[in-house]
Amino acid sequence: MTPVADVPEAELFRAAFPESQFPQVQWNEGRRPGALPVQAWCTETTHRDGQQGGLPLTADTGLQLYDLMGQFTGGSGALRQAEFFVYRAADRAMLQGALERWHDGHPVEPTTWIRATRKDAALVAALGVRETGMLASASDYHTFHKFTPGGRSQAARTYLDAVQAVLDAGLRPRLHLEDATRAPRDFVLPFVAEVQQLAASYPASQSPKFRLCDTMGVGLPLEEVSWPRSVPRLVRALLEAGVPGEHLEFHPHNDTHLVVANSLAAVLAGCAVINGTLLGKGNEPGTPLWKGCSCT
Repeated sequence: MTPVADVPEAELFRAAFPESQFPQVQWNEGRRPGALPVQAWCTETTHRDGQQGGLPLTADTGLQLYDLMGQFTGGSGALRQAEFFVYRAADRAMLQGALERWHDGHPVEPTTWIRATRKDAALVAALGVRETGMLASASDYHTFHKFTPGGRSQAARTYLDAVQAVLDAGLRPRLHLEDATRAPRDFVLPFVAEVQQLAASYPASQSPKFRLCDTMGVGLPLEEVSWPRSVPRLVRALLEAGVPGEHLEFHPHNDTHLVVANSLAAVLAGCAVINGTLLGKGNEPGTPLWKGCSCT
């Protein structure tokens, strides 16, 4: 047995643990994941998802939170967008105040969230945003029980009609594939392809984005797990379907305490964007948490 030898200086692994920065990932030679995005960043949903977990925000409080987001990210690019409800007068006041701040140099772009209906698309068309999220429930748990009559094709037709309206209004659609970690491949992939085909004749600035929502917190960070619970498999399937990594978001929930692991698995698989809420304020005990989504 070789005895422990003294060394003249301590080995503090400064490449991995720099004195004035967060710990850094150091890849073994030849082992850096090929799909890893050049950059990864966060988007924000406190003004939408966060309100579902408590009392509705006042306009003043909502703008204070938005200002805090700007202080948090500064010029780092770590946090790039925040989404807002548009149904209450207070929500629209928050949004308008945020848009004014953004035009004056605030680093976080305001976007909106709507249900994927033509009526809601008309609501956001004149609000001054460039992009809107759209609820697009993807699992059979949703499509069979939220629609009358239920089923996949009617749900897809409803969503696509709203996507068309959003595109015609000059906005970029961001499809929130709700309950994606319980959704069938035979709905998700054809629907994504139809959205891309529909948007193909519009400017590149309107190229659709897609958000993979682990709504029930049942996603797993494991490569070996079958569809739909494997987060890396979901991410890779959309990349292979032609969605660029920078147009793909992962929206984690922490019901099973895997929000950090699932977020990291999504980024390692090629997803560039993690969606979270400020200060851990979310719509259920397992909602996305900033303390668990630090992929900056």
